[in-house]
Amino acid sequence: MNAQSTLAEIVALKECGRHSWEEIGKFFGVPQTTVRARYRRRGPDVPVIPCLICGETRPGSHSFAEEGNYAELVVATSERIKSFEDLCAAFNVDLTVWKRIFFECGTHEGWRKNEDKDLEFNSGVMDGHVTSKGILVVPLYRTKARFIRREPVAVHPVIRPMECTTTYKKPEKPKKEGTRRSLLGGDPHFGYRKSPRTGQLVPFHDRRALDLFVQVADYEQPDVIVWGGDIEDFAEMQDRFLQEPEFQQTAQPAIEETHWWLARLRTACPDSEIILMMGNHDIRLRKALITHFKAAYELRPADEIHLPPPLSPERLLGLTGLGIEWIGEYPDGEYWLADGLRVIHADKASQTPGGTAQMILKDTDDWTVFFHVHRREMASKTLYSRHESKSVSCFSPGCLCGLNVPGRKRRQNWQKGMALVDWHGTNRSVHLLEVCEETLVWDRRVFRAVDRVPDLKRDLPMWSW
Repeated sequence: MNAQSTLAEIVALKECGRHSWEEIGKFFGVPQTTVRARYRRRGPDVPVIPCLICGETRPGSHSFAEEGNYAELVVATSERIKSFEDLCAAFNVDLTVWKRIFFECGTHEGWRKNEDKDLEFNSGVMDGHVTSKGILVVPLYRTKARFIRREPVAVHPVIRPMECTTTYKKPEKPKKEGTRRSLLGGDPHFGYRKSPRTGQLVPFHDRRALDLFVQVADYEQPDVIVWGGDIEDFAEMQDRFLQEPEFQQTAQPAIEETHWWLARLRTACPDSEIILMMGNHDIRLRKALITHFKAAYELRPADEIHLPPPLSPERLLGLTGLGIEWIGEYPDGEYWLADGLRVIHADKASQTPGGTAQMILKDTDDWTVFFHVHRREMASKTLYSRHESKSVSCFSPGCLCGLNVPGRKRRQNWQKGMALVDWHGTNRSVHLLEVCEETLVWDRRVFRAVDRVPDLKRDLPMWSW
């Protein structure tokens, strides 16, 4: 073994970053001062080799960072790497996997002390002499290359549409005669924080409130059931708020659990119309496609050209198989239960309790059920014409999510609840149902939420519920 190869081994162990001078000295069987002195006298031409202890290759001098289908290799202060071929050879870049898309090489001057040292370490005392020859100026090189995979791999989040095992026929709308009843809820915000340590999925949605919603639906068998927007939270697809690492790779389990709850709702109410509406969180998926992958926006398979795009909430949630209607086009989407009675998600919000209802009431002459603000609010006004008057109300029944949905602050002025609305002709009657922890009182009955996590684990065992 020549002196140059020994020096390269010393440099590799030191620049690996995991070993002390004492450990390196013991590895070579010499005092730590000897290997330290050799390291300090190294020149710019030391070969790059892996660490002999742990096998890593000088992380201080280069970085090879992979992100999805792209990679970047940056090498600094290496004089012998001046070309793309030298770079790939030095760091074993597999060009059958990676394809070059960018390369540059820059140079600058570096300096260090030019010294001859003759030092010995005896009985705890260093002796010898150091001869200074001034400053040694050497050219240093910085090379940088970017790569793309020749065979792309699926990038996270990997999102797959749900396949409905049982196909339900969409119920026909009944004739508009007699009194009708609808059950309204919204803002479940299906999504999670995923523990980096355990992989546990901590939900934004409130499973107790959702179970109570299904129980009330089963009890009442309403003519129409409406979820008024923000079905999915899509926290990992937004750019407005802090993108926490705990949001990553949570879209797929959220889609699967949403479908699971919708299937329970459809089983409980096979003859009810079920409507889902787009909210400002649901539209995050569309915005993410437009921002980051515009070519995939509205892209459809040739044999499914008349169906919604695969990367759309209605396809991802498997709504067609469940016989559920999707109302998109937020913020303009609306569903009319009857003439003069509509449901919207809303795009207005006031921090003042009751303020949002007043804002929406000012701009409408129709009864309006809205969501978005996660609060129970109601405001009314009376409109007069020459020969008659009519009363108009705007109200929000609350939300079906927990209080941990990412927002501007932790202590939110939110309330959980749902509403039953009866109508006959131009007459309306509203019943606000409050979710209080695990119970709901209605029609002289106490509904108690059931823990559905064991059922989730049985039906969807691949996730850490």
